[in-house]
Amino acid sequence: MCKRSPMVNMDETGWREANRRAWLWVTATPLVTVFLIRQSRGGKVAREMLGEDFQGTVGSDRWSAYNWLPIPLRQLCWARLLRDFQAFVERGGESQRIGEAILAQADSMFQWWYEVQDGTMSRATFQEQMQTVRD
Repeated sequence: MCKRSPMVNMDETGWREANRRAWLWVTATPLVTVFLIRQSRGGKVAREMLGEDFQGTVGSDRWSAYNWLPIPLRQLCWARLLRDFQAFVERGGESQRIGEAILAQADSMFQWWYEVQDGTMSRATFQEQMQTVRD
């Protein structure tokens, strides 16, 4: 079911047992969550879970196992991105100005998204608003 979903979130978490490494992989959609234990954290496992011809969007961190996916099909984890933008601010100077501008745009985006979720903004209006951010 995940292989046909238009959007999946993926992650992997490692641990040791009896001096051997293993990773718990997870693929989650609104309807189903799939767990898989493998002795690899590589892209082969991500391909196994999604299929070579996956056409949806994958939400993930920046781990190299996902680099085989075309960039337009990847959504990087927003929590990590926000931390990166905050690091720009903390550098000071021109980086601070850029970081503050990006964080302000992200705040707007999330506010609009919450309005879509609570029904006070249509998805079409959200997409129009997002176009102003993208431009």
